[in-house]
Amino acid sequence: MKTMKKIITLSIATLLIATLGSNISIAAKPTGGNGKVTVESANPNSAVQGEEKDVLISGSGFGHGAKVKYLVTGTKDDSQIEVLTVEYIEATGELKSRIKVKGSAEVIDYDIEVQSISGRKGKGTTLFKVSRNPESCTGTFPAIAYMTKNWTDDIFDVVLLDSEGCKQYDLLKDEPNGGGVHDVRLTYHAPYGVIVWVEDVYVDPDASVTSTFSRIWGLGFEVIGGEVVADNPIMFVETEIDGFIIDAQIYFDASGEAALTYYKNRVGDPKPRGLFVLSGFTIENLGSATSLSGREDTCVQLDIYGNCSTLRYARMRWSADGSAVYFSSLGETDALVKANVVDGLITTTEVLLPIPDLRPYGFSRDDSLLVSAFTGRLKGNKRAMDVRVFPVAHCIQIGCNKEDGELILNSDTYEISNREVRWSSSDSILWYKQNSAGRAEIREFSLSTGTIRTLYTLNLSNSTSLDSVDTVE
Repeated sequence: MKTMKKIITLSIATLLIATLGSNISIAAKPTGGNGKVTVESANPNSAVQGEEKDVLISGSGFGHGAKVKYLVTGTKDDSQIEVLTVEYIEATGELKSRIKVKGSAEVIDYDIEVQSISGRKGKGTTLFKVSRNPESCTGTFPAIAYMTKNWTDDIFDVVLLDSEGCKQYDLLKDEPNGGGVHDVRLTYHAPYGVIVWVEDVYVDPDASVTSTFSRIWGLGFEVIGGEVVADNPIMFVETEIDGFIIDAQIYFDASGEAALTYYKNRVGDPKPRGLFVLSGFTIENLGSATSLSGREDTCVQLDIYGNCSTLRYARMRWSADGSAVYFSSLGETDALVKANVVDGLITTTEVLLPIPDLRPYGFSRDDSLLVSAFTGRLKGNKRAMDVRVFPVAHCIQIGCNKEDGELILNSDTYEISNREVRWSSSDSILWYKQNSAGRAEIREFSLSTGTIRTLYTLNLSNSTSLDSVDTVE
């Protein structure tokens, strides 16, 4: 009986060929698509908003009839990238997908999901990225710098952004982390700019904590025709053993001279030893600043009681008349202080604004407003901050307390931690947040419109974190 069925089947096929000719093709059974589906890579792995292009997807278990989706990483949202066609390439086992990126697509990483004809699915996470079209970038560049750290590979990156989060430039890529880098700070005085950051060095990890010291590093760059030309990193300052630096920044005085300011602790001492000011170089020639590493960093008496050893918080900037305005904190008393500076040293000081429990972060461009963060509720292991804005003239004349500041960002909603608030050159408040899934956002609050927007989004691996963000004041 089985032999009879085989003969009948062969006879029908022979009859069809004889009748219709030898060019007829009999569809083959789809290859692949029956095993486990894995999605490994995409080539190319990026596109700009509004772009249409072909993307080759590598992996296994695909086969004819496979379907492809581009999903906003960590979500099921496939509306940002339209898949026009999908073709299975038998010779390589790849899928060629023709995609169309929406003009308003989220500038973020995307997962690629493949479903085989049998219904099995596989997904590769953060394999594809959408960027803004450079031709549409209209923001001021550079306006923002951020630092990310990869703890597994012990490296860090520093990226420059424009004021719209549209244009970006990798200023440092895969730099050795050393003992631990932190707190990138950006200064820009067109066409020259500089970033500085702090490196904590552990001489002997197995020894006592007194084997710790810090270095301040800097990197100068010039923006020519919208393009960045960068120098090599140089070391400005190295502390003695058992001292470490908390924050560093390069500022300009009224004449364009540059000064490096920083403040430091002794190991085990919760209070900074004081604010230090080292000057004598210009941003056009940062190489001359290398002499700073050989200078004695004599403590500048910057707290309102003239006691350097008890100063525990300080930031400063240069005012229009060439004097330095800085913030000082001691116990329950915090103050805005103005000081005259001669050859990098503070000579006389004047307390402008005492406010209890103040954590000041900067001024508006016309010096009329002061932004400050106040301790809010405890969120996880971080103390969230309420952000308030104070009218400086009113506070100087009459005095202010915490309630005199306008609450613009609430810790219950925005989860802002202590070192994340910055004042941008567009008179807006900048901060960042990162969730446990690695999604980090740089956000901006506009004082003029009262609105909040996300300027830039990163999807980071489990071993990578967004360490710090700074903006040009």
